Amino acid sequence: MIKFNIICRWSIENYVNCSKLNIKLKKTDYPMISLTSNNLVFELARVLVSYHSFAEKNLKEVSSNLSLNQAVILLKLIENPDISIHHLGTYLFKDAQATRRILNLLVLEKYLIYEKQVFSDTSKYVPTPRALQIIKEIRPVLEHNHFLALRGLTPKQLEVLNATMSTILKNIHNNQPLTNY
Repeated sequence: MIKFNIICRWSIENYVNCSKLNIKLKKTDYPMISLTSNNLVFELARVLVSYHSFAEKNLKEVSSNLSLNQAVILLKLIENPDISIHHLGTYLFKDAQATRRILNLLVLEKYLIYEKQVFSDTSKYVPTPRALQIIKEIRPVLEHNHFLALRGLTPKQLEVLNATMSTILKNIHNNQPLTNY
C-alpha cells in the first residue's frame, strides 16, 4: 500500500494549502477528511478484502481447485452467455487481460470451451457440463456467504448503503484531475 505524505493546513482564508500538490481547496466545498485508517474509503477496501478471503475460504471447502474469481466468471457466463470480457472483468475489478487469463485457466481446467466463430471476428467461452455441475455445488455456498456478510442489516440500511456506494462510484467516474482545482 502506498502512503501519501501530504501536509495540509487550514489558512485564515478558509483554504487548504496542500504543499506537495500545490492546490487550493475551499473549506466549505471539501470538509477536512483524514487520510487515516478510519477513513470510509479504507474501511470499504478492508471490507472487500475481508469478504474475498472469507468467501474464498468457504469456497475451498467445496471446490479445492476453483478460486472465487473463477467461480464468479463461471456464474456470469452461465447467466449471460453473450457477456463480453470487459463486462466479466467489471465483476472482478480486473482488466480485460487479467480476465482473459482467468478464462484461459478455466479452459485448461476443462470448465470452459473456447469457440472461435468461423465467419466473424467474435469468439465465445462456453461452459462445459463439468462447469455446470460445479456451479450447482457451489452456488449455495456463494449465496450463504452473501447471507452471512449482510446478516443483521435492515432493508433500510441496505438501501442507504447501496445509495452511498452508488454516489461514491459516481464521484469516482466523474472525477477531475487535481490540476483543475
